[in-house]
Amino acid sequence: MTNGRWQLAHGRSLEFGAEALVMGILNVTPDSFADGGRYFSTEKALAQAERMSREGAAIIDVGGESTRPGARTITAREEQARILPVIEALASGETIISVDTYRTETARLAIEKGAHIVNDVWGAQREPDIARVAAETGAGLLLMHTGRERLKEPDVVAEVEERDVRRVRGGAGSHRHAGDDLAVGRLLEAGDEVGVRADGLAQVAAGVARAADLRAGGFQAEDAAAEPK
Repeated sequence: MTNGRWQLAHGRSLEFGAEALVMGILNVTPDSFADGGRYFSTEKALAQAERMSREGAAIIDVGGESTRPGARTITAREEQARILPVIEALASGETIISVDTYRTETARLAIEKGAHIVNDVWGAQREPDIARVAAETGAGLLLMHTGRERLKEPDVVAEVEERDVRRVRGGAGSHRHAGDDLAVGRLLEAGDEVGVRADGLAQVAAGVARAADLRAGGFQAEDAAAEPK
């Protein structure tokens, strides 16, 4: 993967390409996959964020709505009430903060509170103007690939390039080119070649839970800053 600098909101940046960076997932929810309810209060969420940073996470990704199958859809106001106090508190430190949301207004408010990256699990499908928010504010934009509510194509990389990256670059308008500070993410399975074939399209983020998954994606275990406990 090409080395470079990922420019983020509030004058922050990340160096990428030389080694893998770990994003710590902070679910401020009562119903997420593995940890629903454990960090639902602001105090517990902040304590967990501190722990992940101490163990090597370069980014803390703060989300307020579960994406597990069958999860209850919440309102934007509920989502914001959960995550904005956490983001505001974290912003006083040195942590790079990502906000996990598909809502344009939540993204804008989170950046105002101190978030540096917008991580959209729906890949800008739900609210395409989220790309414009990222471009206008200087935030990094992470588009997660999902097969939900869309036709599944056999070639994931071609699908991401055609449907996601080009659409977002166009949707950013005349402001700073969103695609210049874009990452593409998806869950990485053993033997998946997306990490290799996407090189040059955008930086790639892989959702993994074990060192074996990192090796399958072409990373060396020693490249990772931390491995989930």
